[in-house]
Amino acid sequence: MTQQIQESTDRALDHPPAEQLASSGAALQGSGTFVDNGWDRWHYLVLPGAPGVLTLQLQIADVITWWKRIEVHASFFGYWFPIRRLETANGTKTASVDLTAADAQSGTLKLDFWKAGFLGVPSYITTQVLDVECHLGKTVVFLCSRDNPSQP
Repeated sequence: MTQQIQESTDRALDHPPAEQLASSGAALQGSGTFVDNGWDRWHYLVLPGAPGVLTLQLQIADVITWWKRIEVHASFFGYWFPIRRLETANGTKTASVDLTAADAQSGTLKLDFWKAGFLGVPSYITTQVLDVECHLGKTVVFLCSRDNPSQP
């Protein structure tokens, strides 16, 4: 178990520097799948939202029972700092947060996706980078539809 924790931590720390990620901020449009690795499957959907606000929403399918988390970071002075967390656990299937341009001074957000691994140990999945300006006035929904190969 200690090795699994270390491997998860190593993957999470193996992110490019804030400047490199900030320059690659993505503008998501429509819908799509951004993780489908035979084990996990994650989708996104961009919908109209409140003017001047970026709403991030985490949803999990009914077949999912273990917790999922999105850690939201903003870049300040070349470093990423956590500013929000979305999490589903204990029967909760949806979590959301509203953000404004002031919440992400650099204009870029880094979203780290996590799930409960073996014995509930946090297991890193992937990172998405969002350009805040492109997403103001929108709701971006992230849906986990599968977290093990036996699920459809």
